[in-house]
Parts: sequence; C-alpha cells; structure tokens
Amino acid sequence: MSSLEKGLRALALMSPDRPRLRVSEVAEALSIPKSSASRLLSTLDRHGFLERGARHAGFEAGFELQRLGRMYRAGDAVTEMADDALRDLVARHPATGYLAYLDGLETIIVRVRESPVPVRYVVSEGTRLPAFVTAIGKALLTRLDSQQLLALLPERLVHRPLSVSTTRAALLRELAEARERGWTELVDNADRGIGAAAVAVGAPQGRTIGIALSWMRRDMTRPRHRRAVAELLSAARTVGRRVRDPYWLPPEER
Repeated sequence: MSSLEKGLRALALMSPDRPRLRVSEVAEALSIPKSSASRLLSTLDRHGFLERGARHAGFEAGFELQRLGRMYRAGDAVTEMADDALRDLVARHPATGYLAYLDGLETIIVRVRESPVPVRYVVSEGTRLPAFVTAIGKALLTRLDSQQLLALLPERLVHRPLSVSTTRAALLRELAEARERGWTELVDNADRGIGAAAVAVGAPQGRTIGIALSWMRRDMTRPRHRRAVAELLSAARTVGRRVRDPYWLPPEER
C-alpha cells in the first residue's frame, strides 16, 4: 500500500461519529505499526489536511479538507437547490429530510435536515448504506438504465442489519414501477416504525441527487402522507425544470 493510499484511507475513517483520528485507531484500521500511523498523521497535519485537536487528543479535519469541502458544495448547484427545497418540506411536515448521492451500489448521505418533531431514527451525514435498502437509494437507482443496473446489481441482494433479502429481478420490477410514478417508498423490513418517500433530480451533465423525507409512521396519517408525497414530487419537478433534468421536463421541452 502506497503512502498516498494510506493517507487517503486514514482520512476516509473520519465521519460525524468519528470527527477525530487517534494514532491507535489508524494503526489498527490500516494494519500498520503505531509509529507509522503517527508519522502518517503528522504528515497530513503538516500539509493542512489534519490538525491536532485540543490538548493533542487526536487529529481533526484541517483547513485544506474544509477548503475542498466548500469548493465541492459550492460547485454543485443542484445540491443547493435541492437543499433549499428540502428545508421547506421539513418545515411543513413531521419528517426528517435527507440528500444523498449514489456511489456504486451504496448511497452516501450528504445532508440532513432535522424534523421539528422528534424522530427516533435519524441517519447522520456521511453514512453509507446499500442503495437497495432505502427509499433514497432506490430513487437514485431509478435513474440508471437497464444495462447499468444489470452490471451493478448482483442476482441476490441481502443486507441482514435491516432484514432485507430480495432478488435483482424483484428490485428491477420495483424500480420500474417507481420510475413510472416518480417516487420510491421505504419498505421497513426491520420494523423500526419508520416510513420514507424519495425522488431523484440531476442536471444533464451533473451529478444526480436523491431527496427524501423520513418519518415515524405513527406521526403520518394517510392525508399527511399524500400531502408529503405530493409536495416532494412538486419540489423535484421545480428543481428538475430549473436544471433541465429531462425526467422532470414536460415532453415538449425534452
């Protein structure tokens, strides 16, 4: 493993649940001696990608990571428009809002908008989950064509932590139905008492982003559910038309 790869793998260990890296943790995760892990983190510190935390208790994100993060977000107009729409939706419904990208067969949660109503189950930014277990992941999968899906999906799809076990054929049928109506819905096999609905929007030459609302089922009556889905679709249509996403444009404008 090259020094560059070790450094990238060390940085990838950081998350909202692990905002600080310690030498022992990096050494264990990368299977390298503690002395090597210490030199690696010190090098990242010298170049601004990490910085020593208060009282030298590990290393936190440095100014270079923050600068790159700002550049990444500033360069993605679709994400910012989706986030504005999500903020409005969360203010009107007893739901938490999420934005996510597709990375292979995983979704990465990149933005969370907390509900004003307490929600027991909230996923943090940076979380990765198999796309086939979440509404937002399935919404992103609907934007792939048949060849892409066949190349991406194994014949059996299993995620034991959320009690998901299905087949590629069954998922393809579910995605086709969702593609027709414009949105996907969570199947809560783990019986956590939650529900979710999601859509996906993307600029023709840009990244596609998933937009989801998640709620406790006890808080979402049928009329509320219908309103939430209708407003989620309306938000996707508005953002989609602004970025010229063919999926959301009327036929005469495609």
